[in-house]
Amino acid sequence: MNGLIPADTMLPPRESDDRAWDDLSDDERAVFARYMEVYAGFIEHADAQIGRLLDTLEEQGLSENTMVVLLSDNGAASEAGQAGFFEELYRPNTIPVAEQRRRLGELGTAATQAEYPRPWAIASCAPFRRYKLFPYLGGVRTPMIVSWPSVVKQGGGIRRELVGVVDVGPTLLAAAGLEFPATAGGVVQMPVAGRSFLPMLRDAGAKGRTRQYFELRGHRAITDGRWRAVAIHNCVNDYAQDAWQLFDTEADFSESTDLAAKHPEIVDHMKALWQSEWLRHVGVPIAQPAPNICRLNEEYN
Repeated sequence: MNGLIPADTMLPPRESDDRAWDDLSDDERAVFARYMEVYAGFIEHADAQIGRLLDTLEEQGLSENTMVVLLSDNGAASEAGQAGFFEELYRPNTIPVAEQRRRLGELGTAATQAEYPRPWAIASCAPFRRYKLFPYLGGVRTPMIVSWPSVVKQGGGIRRELVGVVDVGPTLLAAAGLEFPATAGGVVQMPVAGRSFLPMLRDAGAKGRTRQYFELRGHRAITDGRWRAVAIHNCVNDYAQDAWQLFDTEADFSESTDLAAKHPEIVDHMKALWQSEWLRHVGVPIAQPAPNICRLNEEYN
């Protein structure tokens, strides 16, 4: 990962309920290794299909002026808990691990819809904290690759500016010389939250957005420059009771060290900033998550 992850990056602690590899039985290690093998096989298959598309563009003389954007939607999946999903997604796995080992050949076939156990999500999101469903960087920071040979001259270059998924649409329209219409069918449209990142593709020194807020299932986070604040929500409490953590992402790439106690004034600023961003984009106060979401939050917190 040379050039992507700072050499002094510290790994955040593993969550206490996420099992360590050394604590697994021989059967569990054999089965859990196969879960990851299945996932890796899917990634290899996806890579091959993307390669077929790029090869076709090359063969047809279209590759130079085609923009390709590749990204994932969130951090590694965590829904399968400590046991993984063997037979069906989002269905609790009650099959004894010894039986899973006997049926190892079924994993990755049409007979199953498997998902690896949650601790694998830690490895997939390393060196960041946690995984999908959480607003830590492990849940929301993902790689994005953009190829557009006629425009991006620094092939293989790294851009470290902040880009959100909401920026992809405006970028694609800007690349085509278009913009979102102010009205559609006579209806005035909501303002587009994103902004084009074309300048960053053309110029390695161009600046991106400095602020981005997040909310999922009541969990909240906001980035403002170097500072990032995160609040994990417990549905039995009012939002005002949530404890906020604070991270300096310039000095602490992986959110390993909470600085909230050291900088309470910055925490207060970030909390107010989150509230203003939420109201600016959503327009109504945040409500408690639905009861089924609260139950899921209790399971994953």
